[in-house]
Amino acid sequence: MNGECMSKKGIIIFDMDDTLVNREDVYTKAQKFLLKTLKKYGAKKIDINKSISVLRKIDYKLVTLHKGEFMYDYKELAKALWLYYVEEKSLTEACHMAFQEGKRGICFKPAVEAAEKHNQILKTTIPKLKKNAFEVLKKLQRSYVLLLLSVGNIDIQKRVIDYYKFDRIFDLILIRPRKDINVFKEAKERGAEILARKYSSSASNVYVVGDMISQDILFGKCIGAKTIWIPGPYDPCYKEGVSPDYKISDLSELLEILSP
Repeated sequence: MNGECMSKKGIIIFDMDDTLVNREDVYTKAQKFLLKTLKKYGAKKIDINKSISVLRKIDYKLVTLHKGEFMYDYKELAKALWLYYVEEKSLTEACHMAFQEGKRGICFKPAVEAAEKHNQILKTTIPKLKKNAFEVLKKLQRSYVLLLLSVGNIDIQKRVIDYYKFDRIFDLILIRPRKDINVFKEAKERGAEILARKYSSSASNVYVVGDMISQDILFGKCIGAKTIWIPGPYDPCYKEGVSPDYKISDLSELLEILSP
């Protein structure tokens, strides 16, 4: 790994989506295609731009029903939208009905096609890198063990990781289906092992950098890390009363906080 030195100051655990890359742009594109497909099949009340906010509310409820799993079967999202816009179910009822139907497998053609188009965009579109990302990571690499904790579909996430060659920057990359306290404990423990084995240092300084309070900052605090929040556009499981140690608007601000 380039930029190694004889000692390191600590560990930094980075989130990837909407922290290092602009995943939100890809999701928005995919969700608009989902809405367009449903409208084509007869959901005429859908307004592609205005309905995004409704879609996000439904997604929020479905993520909650799936206990924090973001990459659930998006046929449920499409079916819930159909129930809401076409069959005029309440938003809550539409979500519960789609969730229950999802357990058996959704075969409703408009939902299946809408979800397929949505998923194809997620699989084939590489999100753009955030401003200053590589420059900041390469500087931090000199003084810290860097870990990338990516959540979601393995094939989708690995495609982005391979495209940007993140394996040349990060000491360890973990891809998991969801984030919870155990995933962050694993990241901290494995980072500490690298720190001790390669640099004869202890993990006294641990930082977590992410865009979501519920998925990054909360769990970072649970493992005793200092937390750095770069607010993202979407946090469907936000926990009230959780405050980061630092809040930044650009990745370059990390260099002032962490002093590589």
